[in-house]
This record gives sequence, C-alpha cells and structure tokens, in this order.
Amino acid sequence: MKLSGGCDGNSPLVLSMFHGAPIDGDWFSIGFMTQDPFGAEATGTIPLSQLTWDNGASRPENLPPDSPLKTANRYLGKGTLTLETHIATPEVRRMVGRVEGHVEQYGRGNSADITVDFDINFTCHVR
Repeated sequence: MKLSGGCDGNSPLVLSMFHGAPIDGDWFSIGFMTQDPFGAEATGTIPLSQLTWDNGASRPENLPPDSPLKTANRYLGKGTLTLETHIATPEVRRMVGRVEGHVEQYGRGNSADITVDFDINFTCHVR
C-alpha cells in the first residue's frame, strides 16, 4: 500500500491510500477530503466532503477488445473520518483511525458501504 496527499494545518486533509496502477486490473484506491480545514493533531469524528473508492480497472465499453487503455472502476460519495490518534511531532508522526461512508458508481447503479481502518506513519502540520 502506498500513500499520497497531504495537509498544511490550514486547509482540508486530502489523502489517498492505493495499491497497483490505474492501468492494471489490480488497481485499488481509497481517498478522501475533509469538509473543513484540518489542524495539527486533530482527532474525533470529522465530516468528509468527498470519499473515493477505485475497485480495480477495466477497459471502457466503447474501446476495441485489444485496447490497452483501462480506467478505474470509480465510486464516489461522502462519509466520516474518525481519528483516535494523531501525533504530529518531529520524532513521531502517526494517524490511527477509520474512514466510513457510502459510495456510488456514476451511471451504473452500483453502490457500496465502505469501512477502512488504518494506522499510518503520516501527520498534518508538524509542530
């Protein structure tokens, strides 16, 4: 699993955890953006303005079967981020929490409830 995103203590937290590559069939990504600015060592339940889940990748139906192009099987929605731990020191950077929400696949009618627990070496706005 890899991590991408960030925050500066004065803007929303934007974070994505992913595996694989979008052009591969094994692509997986969970990403989110907080509704409000996300401060140093913030904890508790925080509303998300966006929740994104990419579950694999597939060739668009309008392309020929031999086309190498694939796009993410993307679901979008909203939810919450609950942080139990957020340590933001030069020595220790750690977030422990859970992302939960409901997402839908645009134009397909598919939907899913998402719950992701995480413990990552990441923090916002080191003090």
